[in-house]
Amino acid sequence: MARATAANTTSRATRPAVGLTRREARRAELLEAALRVIRRGEGRVAMEDIAAEAGISRPILYRHFGEATGLYAAVADHFCRAMLARLRRGVRDLPPGHGLLHHQILTYLTFIDEDPNVYRFLNRQVPPDRERSVTHHSGFSRLIADSTADHLRSAGW
Repeated sequence: MARATAANTTSRATRPAVGLTRREARRAELLEAALRVIRRGEGRVAMEDIAAEAGISRPILYRHFGEATGLYAAVADHFCRAMLARLRRGVRDLPPGHGLLHHQILTYLTFIDEDPNVYRFLNRQVPPDRERSVTHHSGFSRLIADSTADHLRSAGW
């Protein structure tokens, strides 16, 4: 039976409703439950742990993400989108060169340091049949390289 905690008792009134369908909002809530479990860093994360955190049964979790691969892809996509947003913030104000590279590397390492258990989950608990998400083509380092290269190209380098 799923355990109820203060962290997972979210009222419908606090759901992110702007522009999201009910199913999308529910999926976002379940992703947040998964991130809470992952961030606790208690070893391997099982679908049962996430379902318990969300106060639901596993079939409901599977209905929203499919197998563990789908959930992994959603976590990877969430992590990568947040990282890209951080990498792109303020980068236009930096001149190309060492300053830009320093900023990108420092931003990347700071981002990982702020959420180490999610980073560990993404690197250590990769499902064997995982398809890469749209934002997770060749890994985190590739994201930084691509973001930096885009800025350098736009600056004429």
